[in-house]
Amino acid sequence: ETAPMEMAATYIKNVVGGIFGMEIVEEVIIEGHNAAPDQAPNIIAEGLAKVAEAAKRLSAVTV
Repeated sequence: ETAPMEMAATYIKNVVGGIFGMEIVEEVIIEGHNAAPDQAPNIIAEGLAKVAEAAKRLSAVTV
């Protein structure tokens, strides 16, 4: 598992949650497009579709 080596998402979680005190409701990470450049358009499109779904669910959350 590469999760311990992944620093960008961990950094954002620490900044958003630790410093700004915000709750991370949902997370979408688009990965693999650099490792498989021939599949990059599909990987990115699938990831953006997941982002759109997450945004719809987030828009239903009231403050």
